[in-house]
Amino acid sequence: MSWVEDIEQRSRALEAERLRAHAYVRAVAAAEHAGLVVGEPGSSEAASGAGKSWDGPVERSLAYRSAVADVAASARLSEQSVQQRIEKAVELTTQYANVVHALEAGEVAPQHAGVIADSGRIIGIPGSADTSEIRDRRAVYERLVLEKARQVSPNQLRPYARRVAEKYAWESIDGRHAREQQHRRVWLETAGDGMAVLCAYLPVDRAQAIYSRLTRMAQSTAQAEAAEARAVKEQAAKTGTELPVVRSRGVGEIRADLLADFLGIDFTTEDGAQTVADAAVAAESTAAGNVQGIVQVIVHEDDLDTDLDTGLDTDMARDPDPEASSGPGARPQSELEGCGPIPADMARRVAGAATSWVEVTVNPGTGDIRKVESRVPSADQKRKLQVRDAHCRWPGCRMPGFRCDIDHTVAVADGGETAMTNLGYLCRNHHLVKHHGGWEVVQLPDATFEWTSPTVRKTRTVPEGRVRFVETGEPPPF
Repeated sequence: MSWVEDIEQRSRALEAERLRAHAYVRAVAAAEHAGLVVGEPGSSEAASGAGKSWDGPVERSLAYRSAVADVAASARLSEQSVQQRIEKAVELTTQYANVVHALEAGEVAPQHAGVIADSGRIIGIPGSADTSEIRDRRAVYERLVLEKARQVSPNQLRPYARRVAEKYAWESIDGRHAREQQHRRVWLETAGDGMAVLCAYLPVDRAQAIYSRLTRMAQSTAQAEAAEARAVKEQAAKTGTELPVVRSRGVGEIRADLLADFLGIDFTTEDGAQTVADAAVAAESTAAGNVQGIVQVIVHEDDLDTDLDTGLDTDMARDPDPEASSGPGARPQSELEGCGPIPADMARRVAGAATSWVEVTVNPGTGDIRKVESRVPSADQKRKLQVRDAHCRWPGCRMPGFRCDIDHTVAVADGGETAMTNLGYLCRNHHLVKHHGGWEVVQLPDATFEWTSPTVRKTRTVPEGRVRFVETGEPPPF
């Protein structure tokens, strides 16, 4: 582990150096484009000198194109990939210098830096230079998200970064979503070996519901096929006949087949036999109309109209003492679990179509859950876990809670109680690793999990409820 850690540390430091080098390539090209002279790498000298200046953006200049081609030839990479690297390097070194310093020190990974830059783009004004106000917003965003990045994986950082960026965004998510919907589309990418990737760019609530429905239907079909295979095997054993060779399909295969089935396309083998067993097809056809996609949404009360039907199949986070604020991105946002903030119209649409709801009252200062009230008949502890944990509590894992096991931190056999202070979500894989992989975990009073690996390295995971509802620092600078 020490060997691996040392390699990771040096790799991160080299990545920070590469970012600065790529940014310097563009600075030299820009100076040449403007007829100026730039200082040496790492120096504080400003571009100086006199000469002929050319009009137009530097990216279209001969100097920049020549520099990109030079780097591409040296590294044996495509010019497009080099240009993307340079653009990313300029963005990070000029807008998130502290992130680059943290990367150099090995405190964060390149993936953390990418998440911070990608999520923070909504803070600026597209096509316009940064103003002092935007720089102030971005500085607060960088400080808050970088602090979190030092504690979690890039996968866990992404929804938090989107949440914080939304608070300091120049334009509200409602306006951006309305404009972005005009770009929804479906496209095809060939993948070789007679295969292809079919892609769809859709509103996130609809895309997640479609995927959830396909998954549940695929799991149902897989169970039907397994039952049919067992019946055939038992019949063959009774009659002494030869057992037919049938290749079972995985859930991923069935999910893909179902998508095509929905569009009216039948898959057949070379001899004309259907790859979907008749019994499974019949069962699926019967169940299709009764299967619904699951979308877990946290709807802030500010996004709900007073005349909405009170039957809401969603979590509503109610702040008993909300701070009044104005300006884009200032008010609390509704969220789609695992994806980040969503527009108010989308939150209302999902909430209004549901059949029941869970009301959550939180402490606005700390994010602690004060009360959970549900109109859905379920155990109180399960409701609280759904809000508090939201996903698997293993470091770096975001498996949704409804697909996780409820684990006793201290096993019942060892005297552990069935209480909120001793319960947590763990996906099936990490549940097994926890019990049989040499890991240890302690649940602290604030529901933080402190994990100890077999090599005695400690990692903490904070409950999602505290991350979602806690104040993220001083008010936005506007």
